[in-house]
Amino acid sequence: MVNIKAQPLLLHASIGYGHTKTAHVLAAEIKRSTQYKPEVVDLFSSLPVWQQTMIRKSYFTIIGNTPFLWDVCYRYTSQTKKSDLWFERLARPLYDTFNQIILKSHRPFILSTHVLITRLLAVWIKRSSKNIPLYHINTDFKLHRLAVHPQVSGYFLSGLEAFPPQTDVPSTCYYSYGIPIEHSECRFQNKDVLKDRLGLSRNKPVVMVAGGGEGIARYEEIIKGLNRIPQITILCFTGINQRLLLKVKQLGLEQDIQVIPFTDKFSMYVQASDVLITKAGGLTLAHALTVTTPVVIFQPLPGQEIENALLLKEKKAAILAEDESQLYKAVHTVLFNREKRSLHLKHAQALSKPHATRQIIQQIILETPGHEPFFAPVDA
Repeated sequence: MVNIKAQPLLLHASIGYGHTKTAHVLAAEIKRSTQYKPEVVDLFSSLPVWQQTMIRKSYFTIIGNTPFLWDVCYRYTSQTKKSDLWFERLARPLYDTFNQIILKSHRPFILSTHVLITRLLAVWIKRSSKNIPLYHINTDFKLHRLAVHPQVSGYFLSGLEAFPPQTDVPSTCYYSYGIPIEHSECRFQNKDVLKDRLGLSRNKPVVMVAGGGEGIARYEEIIKGLNRIPQITILCFTGINQRLLLKVKQLGLEQDIQVIPFTDKFSMYVQASDVLITKAGGLTLAHALTVTTPVVIFQPLPGQEIENALLLKEKKAAILAEDESQLYKAVHTVLFNREKRSLHLKHAQALSKPHATRQIIQQIILETPGHEPFFAPVDA
């Protein structure tokens, strides 16, 4: 019998909205399909406020001002085991925190949506000798070496990545189900119908510009690059970035530009748009692949986003634009060249994994002792 009081734990870090969103998407699926009552925890929330502020400020300063430093750090930790000792030491101050979070309830399993958290949890499980299954949910299209650890029970991957070299992981431990995306009842609805629901004109192509939950994208350059295309609606999604919201509104260009802050209708807007311009966040790309919305990637962030962009470009499932001229050409092509648009969408659909969320939870539940059956079909 299943212990219905057991609480699966989903741990994430609120740097990069995709990790947070993925945790909540998976938790919603657990609630929808099982009798468990999952708990979602932001590991950062357990830190003092000044530490949270310092870490976030440092991260976004590096990404915004010296991105090459992040790229160096990302590549160094992905290519060598010399950094592992540092992470072993980093885990020690968090032992008490993990004890408080994890041991306060019966945990049939733990899901981690962040590479760093997976590594820290694996170290804690090894040191504490706790027999709690830990699963890593990859939110990008390539797996970082830090997530690979003997204490990880399983890896859920996009299907495009390979395991990093010099890792000994049995093939039975990884599943290429795809990146989890939000369940959407309107995924296959007609674009015109969705445009009507969102108050958008059917008579003008809709170009969506997304920079993640934090609103990190070259919005000014993108809008200027699009200014040569007449009669389009540009939707700028600025997330929680209030300063950017005001800045875009003050550009004063002649295009029909709508600035949209953080919204729970993001998924619907992706499906209603005629093209999506994004910086290559894994969750946004995974969702876009499941709908009839071509993707143009513009100046992705170093590290995992560049890897995402290159992988999808190689598969011809996204167009990578490096400057305003290439951006204009790419957007103009997918909007007005029906043959190339259709071919682009065909490649994207070949990589689409719309049922990833359901399949991931189903696999985990099946591996959990005393698991309960699923109550809804996979294609619900």
